Amino acid sequence: IGFNTRVQRTFGVALTPRVGYAVNPSLAVYAKFGIGMAWEKWNQGSAKTGNSDITWKADVKKTFWTFTPGVGVRYKFTKNMAVRLEYGYEFTTSKDMEILDIENVSVKSKSHQVNLGLSYHF
Repeated sequence: IGFNTRVQRTFGVALTPRVGYAVNPSLAVYAKFGIGMAWEKWNQGSAKTGNSDITWKADVKKTFWTFTPGVGVRYKFTKNMAVRLEYGYEFTTSKDMEILDIENVSVKSKSHQVNLGLSYHF
């Protein structure tokens, strides 16, 4: 059985430390690894079983552990201002849930994130 689902992230929190190297006083590169929790709602989808297509609606809410490895670069363009570009790949642990009266369907989510940030240093 193959499932396609729609997932809504209702809330998430993470701690993501980073370790970097200053290439020069203005440029730094870094790696990061985060761990957190996400509260997700799985509310509709479809399944393919052989020659049959099944659509379903549900109201399944689950809490997942999340992990976010990533890399980034920061460029300080004035004494107090810096811009950063980051890439992160977020994935969750697997959870078993019941969909279409099928017990123990293992689900997890993953996403690619690109962030652009501007920061002010005091």
